[in-house]
Amino acid sequence: MVNLLSQVVWDSPPANMADYIAAKYALKGFSKALASEWAEESIRVNTVSPGLLRTDLTEHLNERIFKTEIGRTPLRRLGTPEDVARAVAFLLGDESTFLTGVDLPLTGGQIMN
Repeated sequence: MVNLLSQVVWDSPPANMADYIAAKYALKGFSKALASEWAEESIRVNTVSPGLLRTDLTEHLNERIFKTEIGRTPLRRLGTPEDVARAVAFLLGDESTFLTGVDLPLTGGQIMN
């Protein structure tokens, strides 16, 4: 299982998004609990935390916000939905059979752990 979180669970959360942030933190805790509970059955539960992407959810944002994020990102670009899909496919695939309870920050280097 792979659940989608957000970079907000790694960074200082932005203002005026309390409902979104609370939901993502709840999903993070739920995913960790399931990873622990389901491990004996070899069911892996991981999460992916993308940074800002251009999607229907963000299309209302000012272009300045996207440019600022690109400037803060070591890889100097925004992630894409395809980047997220590849990360999810990796976590679901045979290459990650010893990973569970992992949150993968997909942020172009903004979050490094």
